[in-house]
Amino acid sequence: DSDVEPNAALDIFRSIEAAMGSGNHRNAAGEYIDRTIDIDIIAIGSLVLDTPSLTVPHPLMAQRPFVLAPMAQLAPHWQHPLLHLTADAMLQRLRQ
Repeated sequence: DSDVEPNAALDIFRSIEAAMGSGNHRNAAGEYIDRTIDIDIIAIGSLVLDTPSLTVPHPLMAQRPFVLAPMAQLAPHWQHPLLHLTADAMLQRLRQ
């Protein structure tokens, strides 16, 4: 739980990434590149937010087992506010 507003949290996370030496996450061709650290906001309760700087829930979370597996353990009853599925249900869909 946090009292920090989503965009303020994003600013904090970006400053941490910068302090640790992470630069842009895309190269000149627009392809993803490895970074020292990458902090993403995956979900904030049942909040749905779509702004130029932040989309919550993370638009690719339902496609990423490395996000869903720990989320299923940490918040087993949480449901995606748009898909109405738990993290475990989304993970099971990927395994089919």
